[in-house]
Amino acid sequence: MAKDLRQSIEAGLNIGIKPSENLNLLPSIKELVRNHSGIHYVFIMDENGDVIGEGQASGKNDSSYKNKINETLESKYWQEMTSDTIQVGMVFVNNFNIKAGAVVIGYDRLAIESATHQMRNKLVLDMLLTLVLLTVLTLGGVYILTRKFAGELAQVSSVIDSSIYAATPLKVDEHVLSGSVAQDINDFTTLSHQLAQKMTELEREISPVTPAHLSQSGG
Repeated sequence: MAKDLRQSIEAGLNIGIKPSENLNLLPSIKELVRNHSGIHYVFIMDENGDVIGEGQASGKNDSSYKNKINETLESKYWQEMTSDTIQVGMVFVNNFNIKAGAVVIGYDRLAIESATHQMRNKLVLDMLLTLVLLTVLTLGGVYILTRKFAGELAQVSSVIDSSIYAATPLKVDEHVLSGSVAQDINDFTTLSHQLAQKMTELEREISPVTPAHLSQSGG
């Protein structure tokens, strides 16, 4: 709002109309105050100390505002705070780019702080909801992955056990762990099964030739 008013003032200054002579300025100020319940006052001070405005203006003297105008850069603004008002001041310049006054707006501090607290509470609530959602999604993803991994490990364990005791070894699915790992496990179980079969055959071949059998045969 201060920037809009400043633009209107500077447009008038460029054609030689002072703020106090700008017929469109005061109606604009009154409309701003009327349409925004959170504004206590809006007034314009020019380089001569002449003031026009609307609302319950601050009781500061002209010299105090002139000091603030001198101290504030054109691209900046000053801000002051009282128990019930937050005041924002923004300087404007004439067509010679020389400071020619300031736009001063007094906002209802309680209304601003209430809106700020509401926004902060909403942001905190949104953050908590986001964290809860992320936690649920993360835990759900971890559960799905670990459950799948546990199932694959159980399949691998069953296949390895079958390589020794089963008549025909089982095979690990190609998608288990990874294709290369699944193939390595299948190769291992096949080799283990063959080795177990050979050991069984060897045990059968040497089992008749035991010390007990030799003594009975008179050997």
